[in-house]
Amino acid sequence: MVTAVYNLKYDERNKAYGLEIDKPHFKTPSKLYGKLPHRAKHFWNTFSRTAASLGVMLTGEPGSGKTELGNVLSNFALQFHMPVIYIKNVKTTLDLLSFLEQLPECVLYMDEYAKNFDYYLQEKMLSFMSNKEMSRKLFIVTENNKRNISKFINNRPGRLFYHVDFGRLEEDVFEEYCKDFKYVPSFLKQLRDKYEESSTFSFDHLHAITTEHLMYPEQDFKETLDILNVSVLVKPTILIVNNVLDESKDGDDQKVDFLDANVQQDQFDRGRRLWVRLKGHDQPGFDVEKKDVIKVTDDRLTCFVGNKFKVELDIIK
Repeated sequence: MVTAVYNLKYDERNKAYGLEIDKPHFKTPSKLYGKLPHRAKHFWNTFSRTAASLGVMLTGEPGSGKTELGNVLSNFALQFHMPVIYIKNVKTTLDLLSFLEQLPECVLYMDEYAKNFDYYLQEKMLSFMSNKEMSRKLFIVTENNKRNISKFINNRPGRLFYHVDFGRLEEDVFEEYCKDFKYVPSFLKQLRDKYEESSTFSFDHLHAITTEHLMYPEQDFKETLDILNVSVLVKPTILIVNNVLDESKDGDDQKVDFLDANVQQDQFDRGRRLWVRLKGHDQPGFDVEKKDVIKVTDDRLTCFVGNKFKVELDIIK
């Protein structure tokens, strides 16, 4: 096969799958922010060092960065003469797995995974991904909502070794991006305020607001938001919760001492969920994941949960 990006095609007349060269590589931004380039290189290095196939799952809202990471990772593979098979908006059947098994070493880039593979096919993908008889494959799976990923694949590193769940735009990425452009000072302050208060804020949001501002610097911040398609940037309800952090484990709530400085570093860095019980409030509680946390200081952990509530956990000393 020629080294290129191929689109997967299905011939309805002949009931057969085929490949069509689409482009030499994926277009990516001239500058990549945050951990994205490091992660792409890390994933490729792992694949290059192993003899078996490797899977990478990327989940998160549209515009969060998962497609950019998938594209950059695919371009790494192309640099090393490995073709990329892009699978999106195509009819999928069991025959597809047989077709893919016959392909030489390549990247199988499955964008919007759940739209193309129903739960039945996702289950069948289990044995396909672990098939040691076929040529090595690098699987890249993207999905907006990780709940649409079969439980047989989610949390199964034997099938998909890596999983990056993109949440709200990270603060270091926000600041790094803003340093690259000349904003009207008052506009930049309002942009930072909006970022701080908004429960959902993606790279797409930041790029759109910045592009509009640079074209029309005389336009005030409110008008910019009013005419852009960024209505999700709303101020959430703020809930102050004092030292009532519980860990949810195997259905049993276990008290976690939030006064312990190791809670945020230890528990969250291990990727475990923490349960916030909101005493004296009509909301029973929320799961908090590492991706929800936006700021940790000596006496407060701030996070967004449920895309609606901003929760501030105060340490009582």
